Amino acid sequence: MRYTREQACLAWLAQGMLGSRRLKKLLDEYGSAEAAYDAFQRDHGASLQNRISDYSLSLLRASASREKLHDMLVTMRKWNMGLVSMADDMYPESLRNIPEPPYMLFYQGDLRAAEGRCITVIGSRSATVAGIAATKSLCRDLSKQGVCIVSGLAVGIDAAAHDGCLDGGSPTIGVAASGLNVPYPSENVALKARILSQGGLLLSEYPPDMQSSKYVFAVRNRILAGLGHAVVLMEARIRSGSMLTVHHALDQGKDVFAYPGIPDAPMSEGAHQLLREGAVYFTSAKDILEDMDWQPAASIPKRQDTGQPRPAPRKKETQPAPAKAPKAPPVMEQKAPPPEPPKAPEIPLPPMDDVQKRIYDALADGERSFDQLASQTGLDASKLMASLTMLQILGAVKALPGKSYCRATE
Repeated sequence: MRYTREQACLAWLAQGMLGSRRLKKLLDEYGSAEAAYDAFQRDHGASLQNRISDYSLSLLRASASREKLHDMLVTMRKWNMGLVSMADDMYPESLRNIPEPPYMLFYQGDLRAAEGRCITVIGSRSATVAGIAATKSLCRDLSKQGVCIVSGLAVGIDAAAHDGCLDGGSPTIGVAASGLNVPYPSENVALKARILSQGGLLLSEYPPDMQSSKYVFAVRNRILAGLGHAVVLMEARIRSGSMLTVHHALDQGKDVFAYPGIPDAPMSEGAHQLLREGAVYFTSAKDILEDMDWQPAASIPKRQDTGQPRPAPRKKETQPAPAKAPKAPPVMEQKAPPPEPPKAPEIPLPPMDDVQKRIYDALADGERSFDQLASQTGLDASKLMASLTMLQILGAVKALPGKSYCRATE
């Protein structure tokens, strides 16, 4: 794997955890990652003070030496890790127009996996035995029809989705909630190797050695939703990261499917709520294929199993697969509050950290858009999105149409 100087400088910028919006703004100002790095070397980042957070500035300073940059590239080369940005033709088209698209992605494997039919399958880490079996069966059947399964590399439903897809013969895409060089979760190290050996793809918007955190999971979910033509929820509680991935899918105009599961079972709560609100009911791969208007694949050319992860090829001049006519996403019922409702009774607030409290206080006067919250709190987009996600999980904040938010008691 060879890297251009621009890619090397992008990898350095990734260390700053700037968030896609701020990173894109900096690149627009400097013209390139190379120019940004060279300017940083001249003034040791003085020109970035008061433009990025002190934390991001300290991370960039800690990794700005040529020796540190060389060490990171050696690690990337050792693990056959590539870097693709929105300026590249190879960047996944399905991510270009989502809200807050990741400006750059570290990857291992074959980027072509994201070019065809893709379905994102999500669910709980604490899935039931029946849920895991149903997920494997569904993803195997979809895979046999040429569908690439996208999931999050976690234990439980994610691992079952990846395994089922590989058993069916199609590549699968795993979106990591850490750097690709981090063996997280440790239970799925062998699964990642299998994904790569069978022509699949591993993605992360974070530098190779970055550890996972609760904020990373929250931000990562928009990529899961973005890569799939539709999102399938297998098992999840109502308050869960999986349900937030569903909200990302709806914001992106994607179809949402929900597996009915066992009545009254805690792990079926999320799917049952979605079904009540208009998600598509399904019990088999055939149901999904028919609703997506995808014809069964008569024959799918198999990629050669080399046993080694492969870098992406140069972009080829091929005609894209015909896309189905766009259809309206399922309407998830959003009941508007009646005019001048009576004040809700006082409800004890869940524990919040300082950043979450700052966001919650900013919503004291009612609904705010994402951009308004960013301006009012001074948080960068990545940190704000992650904290909003955690506030939704805590039940303190709810998302509204148009990427706006309000307190859950309103």
